[in-house]
Amino acid sequence: MVASNDDLSERSTRLSEHGALSARRKSDEGHPNAIWAMEISSDGKYLAAAGQHGVIKIWSLNDHAYGERDVSMTTDGISSRSLEEASIKVFNDTPLQEFAGHSAAVLDLSWSKTHFLLSSSMDNRVILWHASMKECLCVFQHSGSVTSVAFHPVDDRIFLSGSLDGKVRIWSVPDRSCVACSALPDDGIVTAVGFAKDGKLTCAGSSDGQLFLYETEKLKFISKMAIKKDNSKKGQKITAIQPMPGSAENVLVTSNDSYIRLIKVTERQLLHHYKGADNEASQIRASFSDDGSYVICGSDKSTVHVWRTGTRDLLDVQPLNEEKANASPGSSSGTRHLMDSSPDDRKEHRRLSSLIRGFDQQLKDLVPNHDLCFSAHEGTVTCAIFAPRGTRQRLAITGNDAIYNFTPVVYARYDKNKPNSRPSETNIEVSEHVPDADKEDRYQQQELLERAQYSYSEGHIIVTADESGIIKVWRVDSGVYGSDKSVEHEEKRAFSGNTSLSPECISRTPPSTSISNRFKEFIKRATR
Repeated sequence: MVASNDDLSERSTRLSEHGALSARRKSDEGHPNAIWAMEISSDGKYLAAAGQHGVIKIWSLNDHAYGERDVSMTTDGISSRSLEEASIKVFNDTPLQEFAGHSAAVLDLSWSKTHFLLSSSMDNRVILWHASMKECLCVFQHSGSVTSVAFHPVDDRIFLSGSLDGKVRIWSVPDRSCVACSALPDDGIVTAVGFAKDGKLTCAGSSDGQLFLYETEKLKFISKMAIKKDNSKKGQKITAIQPMPGSAENVLVTSNDSYIRLIKVTERQLLHHYKGADNEASQIRASFSDDGSYVICGSDKSTVHVWRTGTRDLLDVQPLNEEKANASPGSSSGTRHLMDSSPDDRKEHRRLSSLIRGFDQQLKDLVPNHDLCFSAHEGTVTCAIFAPRGTRQRLAITGNDAIYNFTPVVYARYDKNKPNSRPSETNIEVSEHVPDADKEDRYQQQELLERAQYSYSEGHIIVTADESGIIKVWRVDSGVYGSDKSVEHEEKRAFSGNTSLSPECISRTPPSTSISNRFKEFIKRATR
């Protein structure tokens, strides 16, 4: 179950394990099976995992009732299921594909928007696959182990790779060739790569904690930044670089000093750091939820850690290293400005400040700042990721999901055929569960469509993997069942706009308040 911090331990969190997959094969018995890379396609349909044994496995979503129909065309034929008939399974047990083209461990994976998959390996190769095909499509040869790979966020015909030969490369898929190549300025080893600014900028991390920035088009070097603790002479290996959703310039950098940092790369500014997850030697990667609201990371000590990002605040946050510099001196309290003091006073002030900062840092290091921590596996948690919105929506519109079938959805009912019709507080509706489909009932059809388009962000899905090849699927239970359904409509989903994993959202009973300020704000925006 859940091991949580003090704030969460007093409440029932409703986060629990709902399934396990295995990346092992019968022929792998007695051999290492650690999973080093795991990715879900951006539309949520496929889960890919690979690691030490060099085999890539792809599992498809358990969306058989949905089939291949378009999401916007799902209002026909969805019928309500009872709780006993419904399923909590997210991915099918049997892999859809098993790719065995690598001769050494796979270190990284990257999905394109059209279900192409890149795998990078210690066999000095990147291989291109597709979820619907059993054979590889293309091999891109390198001169060293390929530690990291990433599809361009806008153009699927381009991808980025980094390798132990110290070079960053841009590749053209149609031409099957390298179109740009650049060695790290200090002859370091490339351990992670990633794009920023919608692909216009390229980032590369090194084994000694240096973060390099390039122009993507010709890999022209721009700048570098040391990623290290304040009291360290040099940094530790950077294991991952991920762009922040909704921000062109911010990237999430994971390193082997057990810190995860949010960096504004264009200005080389540290915006925030997240700590609490031990990561001193493994190739563990932190990642964002698809809306950028959370950061998640595994650890060397069998735990998974989740932090809120405060997305809106982070987009305009002041860099940490300038926070004190921008603060005004406290002259109103009778204290002297340091510049007005004597040289001896200033020297003593610097000495005391150094001691205080050192003690403060030691104290902070002892207190984890995660918002949620739970024990997930028996050994090192090598991968931990959030499933994207597409996964949640595709499960919901099957009409066969035990949680989303009973997740109340708030929506504004109005006649779309009347241009002047707008939602108001008087016609806010609550869909308590999936209704039976009735083509003659236009309000019921609207209800089904609203459920199909809902994000289900209070019912997050987390997928974790470990060093023994086991993959686990965890779900936050957002459903309202049995006696909970007696709660008044406005009380039941007063928190519908809340996408937080806070105790209020994952406790057993919805808050017993009238329409909350957040809900009123939703109505206010909708009626403009």
